[in-house]
Amino acid sequence: MDEQSDTDDEEPIPPSGLCPSKCIIHYVQEPSNNKLISPKDMLSWQSLLNGAKIRGHKAILDIADAIPENSFPQDRVYYHRDCRSKFTLKRDLEVIK
Repeated sequence: MDEQSDTDDEEPIPPSGLCPSKCIIHYVQEPSNNKLISPKDMLSWQSLLNGAKIRGHKAILDIADAIPENSFPQDRVYYHRDCRSKFTLKRDLEVIK
C-alpha cells in the first residue's frame, strides 16, 4: 500500500526501514500523528531551512551544509507534521528575529 501525505509539501518515509526513526525537530511533545515525513520539494526544504536558521537548529543546518546547493535532503530529514508546523510558524519566527 502506497502511503500518501495529507499535504503537497511532504512525503511519507519509505517503508524500507533505511531512514531514521526520530523526528529531527521534535517540537511537539505528543504529535497528533506519529508518522514521519520528509520534505517533498525545494520549497518545503527552504521553509524548514529558514526556520532552522532563525532558531539556530544545528542538526538541520549541518545537513544543509553537507548537501549540494539547490538540492534538498529528502532521504536525510524526517519529522512529524505537527512539529514542522510549529517549528516553521511565521508568527513565532518573526518574534524570534
